[in-house]
Amino acid sequence: MSTSKTTIAMTSVLVIALGACVYFLKLAFSESLTIKPGETIKVAVLVPDLLKDKALTSLGRVNYYYYSAGDGPKPPRNSINITLNKETDRNEIEQKVRDYFKNKDLDKEHLNINFGIPDENSVEISLVYYE
Repeated sequence: MSTSKTTIAMTSVLVIALGACVYFLKLAFSESLTIKPGETIKVAVLVPDLLKDKALTSLGRVNYYYYSAGDGPKPPRNSINITLNKETDRNEIEQKVRDYFKNKDLDKEHLNINFGIPDENSVEISLVYYE
């Protein structure tokens, strides 16, 4: 390989590595982020395995994950927002979610479950997990 091609290749690798470092630093210092399921790198880096578990993601369509680093007295917060079929029994889902977190040795102090009705065909569940 000629010297100019080698220089171009090395420069390209350095630019890509620098870009990746800047991206990860930006993620690391973000106070809060809303993350869509398709944003693979953000999901892998910022969403706890607890919220990516099939036991939760299989409940319905995952709309987004939310990540907050916490600030001062506010604890770090992670949540998942899922749209369920309207026929889904809320009490059954809530019990499944509570059992899931209980099996992971987390108590009610670390979990907040909110249900909403965004439209006539779905029920939205927001699970907020405080670390």
